[in-house]
Amino acid sequence: MTREPQNYLEHVVKSGETLWAISTQHYGSGNLYHRLAAANPHTIPDPNVIRPGDIVRVPRA
Repeated sequence: MTREPQNYLEHVVKSGETLWAISTQHYGSGNLYHRLAAANPHTIPDPNVIRPGDIVRVPRA
């Protein structure tokens, strides 16, 4: 049985990180933070509040 490739990466939030910073790291632009919020509605109900240890799915660009 072959596993299908995931359409996302998983990023574990570190202390002090923001969606803007995570977006910049993975996409090269903080302006794309809304992609992270949209892909994680149960983990990120408020894009202004993420916590260390949260696992954020990062859709592949």
